[in-house]
Amino acid sequence: MPSSGESRLDHSGSKKKHALVIPFQSHAHVAGIYRLALRLAQRGVKITLVVQANDVSKISKFEELEGLDFNFISYDENTVFSHDFFQLLKSSFDLIKLFDPIFKELEVREKAGQPQPTCIIYDRYCVGAVDIAKKIGVPSYIFYSCGAVHARFLQEAPRMLTGKGPFPLKDDGTMEPVAGRVDIPGLPPMTGPDLLENTFTDPWWRIRIGQAMAQSSGVIINTFYELEKPQIDEIRRQCAEQAAASGRKTSEVFPVGPLSEAATFKDRSFVQGASAGSSERAESLQWLDSQRPHSVLYICLGSWVRWKPSQVEELAISLEASGQSFLWVLSRSQEALPAGFEDRVRESGKGYVASGWNAEQPLNCRYIVDVLKVGIQVGHMTFAGPALVKRDEFQRVFRTLLEDDEGEAMRSRAQQLKLKAEEAVAAGGVTQRVLDELAEMIPVQTA
Repeated sequence: MPSSGESRLDHSGSKKKHALVIPFQSHAHVAGIYRLALRLAQRGVKITLVVQANDVSKISKFEELEGLDFNFISYDENTVFSHDFFQLLKSSFDLIKLFDPIFKELEVREKAGQPQPTCIIYDRYCVGAVDIAKKIGVPSYIFYSCGAVHARFLQEAPRMLTGKGPFPLKDDGTMEPVAGRVDIPGLPPMTGPDLLENTFTDPWWRIRIGQAMAQSSGVIINTFYELEKPQIDEIRRQCAEQAAASGRKTSEVFPVGPLSEAATFKDRSFVQGASAGSSERAESLQWLDSQRPHSVLYICLGSWVRWKPSQVEELAISLEASGQSFLWVLSRSQEALPAGFEDRVRESGKGYVASGWNAEQPLNCRYIVDVLKVGIQVGHMTFAGPALVKRDEFQRVFRTLLEDDEGEAMRSRAQQLKLKAEEAVAAGGVTQRVLDELAEMIPVQTA
């Protein structure tokens, strides 16, 4: 159930812009949308962030919130959401029923003289927020924490995954997977397996996100224009086309990234996840500081990915045999490591195995490898999932990345992108201007 009165400042009765911010309840998603909310609060927007009760005590202590109108509505995670990803996803889509206590809390605050939200900003997985926005009569803005490549794919989903695209629709409502080339305007060429099997067998949530995107007043994306020009341009073109077809106002597109600035969330367990303790993070950073520049492989597939034991073993054996320094973030499969592996690599000073942290996706792989040319694909996708990557293939990739001219060229291109990102978020940079435009677009309370 929601708790009340959790606010840094009491601004009751003031007429101002007020964003109700609804994250998808996983650490990375909450962290991304929090950063967006912070930047809007710094521009004078009142924020009410919906989070788990145990997160309120952590976030509310952040010094950067001092002096900002930053508020919380909290709930008991055990009574609202499942910890299984797809159950969590389905729960997030049915927000009207699940968030009924939050409606009641907003009504209590309104009666106490506190201003109601003038817009809703919601994570892409919380598309039920569109219905909430309609119910209370305010605009909604969908937020993509993952960048424009995935946003563009999901925008296309209602057409592509309902029999109007390249995939034949079967009698049971699923699609026949297509193994060959798939072309989507604004995206690099892909193959069917790049889209993952459940895109075809369980397409409902991707379709719902694409539909919500078309119904939202704005599309907020954690990227910057120089990084994903083709995707942003195509998203804008499609938004205009959809609006013209439906007779509604065109959804504005706001590239507000990168929101993840290295220094902003140093030593905050709320952001970095519950699985990696502060002592482990400190130890891993200390170990990194002891290594030569450009000498460490960072390996991470994210907290939701479940490695097969055979794949964990192949990578571990190849790392140990290569003598390569590495930091491997492995969240759920450490029991599959070869016996004594962690002790041996720690004693040699060559390796560190941690838990928690971030992820990538097959769609992003195509863009990183084929367009930006700052990465190498390891192995290949099949409709049954990623094929087993053998140790010889891993060792070939290690050499390419850290010893060959090709790897040096990739690092150079990545460094150029880093500089462009820094320019985007600098004072007066394009990201700051886009954030100003977003804050300006949020309505002021009129009642």
